[in-house]
Amino acid sequence: MKKNLILTLIFIVMYSGSLWGQPPSSSDIYIIGTSRTSSEKFTGFGKSTSPVDSSVDIYAPIYFKIRSVEEGYTIWLQHYTYTIASLQKICPARPEDSCVSYNMPLSKLSSLHAIYVDDFINTHTQDQAWAWVNANYNKRVWVIDRNDFYKSSPFLPANNMMKLTQISTMLFTLPNDVLNAP
Repeated sequence: MKKNLILTLIFIVMYSGSLWGQPPSSSDIYIIGTSRTSSEKFTGFGKSTSPVDSSVDIYAPIYFKIRSVEEGYTIWLQHYTYTIASLQKICPARPEDSCVSYNMPLSKLSSLHAIYVDDFINTHTQDQAWAWVNANYNKRVWVIDRNDFYKSSPFLPANNMMKLTQISTMLFTLPNDVLNAP
């Protein structure tokens, strides 16, 4: 009994963070930006959190948004870390419903095929952004917030690391032609 408990604890320590997800891969989508927190509407990359619901959340949910006020769109990227067993008491849940975060050396940044938020906003109209969300809806998406490594975040083990935050949901403000469709 003790041996099984010890082996279980070792397994959890060794594989925590990857129990529900696989490590980032080259086929994933990486979105890089420097977030800001503001209650005002602005063009750029925003980040906010909401309080922890201790009945299902392991950590506070994180919400990122890519917004172009000029083009009239917002893409919401949501990160949830649920306790799957607790979530299953409320609704059907799968392990992939809970996200993970990974720490990766900054030196790997140049090897990622990344989408830079500023470039995306400057080059995508509302229709193009809508098409991008539709084309990538079922793909695995990671957000790299530069604030997590430029400020030597206390959440990272060293200042030469970056944090990758897996996204579970991408939402989009619906274009007017979709909202007003007959």
